Amino acid sequence: MPALYGSFGKIYGINFKEMKIENLAEFETFNKFFTRELKDGVREICNSDDPFTLTSPCDGRVLTYGKINNEKNTIDCVKGRSYRLDEFMFGEKEDTS
Repeated sequence: MPALYGSFGKIYGINFKEMKIENLAEFETFNKFFTRELKDGVREICNSDDPFTLTSPCDGRVLTYGKINNEKNTIDCVKGRSYRLDEFMFGEKEDTS
């Protein structure tokens, strides 16, 4: 599996020096490699004390974005589906009952 992880990393531009566990053989599954921890301090958050700072737990690029529907409180076209804003931003649906 280390060869797979190494190939994946080269294709997707993973900085292996940022990883807390540097030995690829220690990742028992692809999911454990994919959700690996980074060394402390390698990606500092600007204004980490600001409650309006938004972070993402993954590497990625914005390839597309959807419009926010103010009437339904949804965002459209995220992976072909509409999401309620609270679900999309916080991972949970607000109880509307």
